[in-house]
Amino acid sequence: MSDHFIKELLNIEAEADNIVNNARQKAERIIADIDNEINLIKGILENKQHQKLELLRAEIVNLQMSEEEGLRNESELLKKKLLNINNKSMEDAVTWVVKHIYES
Repeated sequence: MSDHFIKELLNIEAEADNIVNNARQKAERIIADIDNEINLIKGILENKQHQKLELLRAEIVNLQMSEEEGLRNESELLKKKLLNINNKSMEDAVTWVVKHIYES
């Protein structure tokens, strides 16, 4: 083989090595960029999830407070109803006693 041909082959090989190395570096940069984007998206999604969880927690607290207030109101109504029943029974008993006293 001639020296010129060998030099040309070595130049082509060096150029091919450069192309491969450049492609490898470019691929590594692309992979790093993709990893950064994935981490950014992951962070955004985690923040959104955290915000939704906080909203759900607040809604649960509000629902619990509303339920507790409803139960307190219902309890008060039942107490009043029971007092009215007791008062009515007491009135009926007093009326019956007074009636029997006057009848005798």
